Amino acid sequence: MPKPDNDLLPSGAGGPEDSEDLQDLRVNFSEEEATSEALDFSPVPTGKYNVAITDIEVRRSTSEKNPGKLYWSVEMTVQDGPYEKRKFWGNVMLFDQALYSLAQLLKATGFGDRVDPKSKTHGKIPSGEELISKQLTISVVKTRDKYREAEMADGSKLYKNEVKGYSALGAGKTVGTASAGSSSLLPS
Repeated sequence: MPKPDNDLLPSGAGGPEDSEDLQDLRVNFSEEEATSEALDFSPVPTGKYNVAITDIEVRRSTSEKNPGKLYWSVEMTVQDGPYEKRKFWGNVMLFDQALYSLAQLLKATGFGDRVDPKSKTHGKIPSGEELISKQLTISVVKTRDKYREAEMADGSKLYKNEVKGYSALGAGKTVGTASAGSSSLLPS
């Protein structure tokens, strides 16, 4: 059980606002914390990656075009290959005229009946909790990050990854397999 924050301060120290010298500050590292290494956040190559959904948050759009409309912010973690444990994030819109990614995600995670107009469950969206730990394959593109480039204003070329599609686990050739190398985003 973690110690309360006040147990990490030397006796008599009240907190950051306290002017007392904190030279005797002690902490209790867990094994996981002690073995922590710096993470590499540089963009990965364009390709397909086998992932598991590790978090979903419902958010409201702040864009001028779709203010207040709901979407999922989906966190996905790579499950194998040279980029195992890397994370990707994708936004899945939950409003009319923008349901393309939602349809792909539902089909990829075993909820294809929700997309089928003939199904009794047509249109019923699973909760984000129902999607946590579902595995699928995503198509990722390495692209220029023009927003960050404009912020830097020094001519730097910066890159980012964007999730461009969702398909059933193992669909197509994934990065890190013997047949990797195809950057096509079209279905195999």
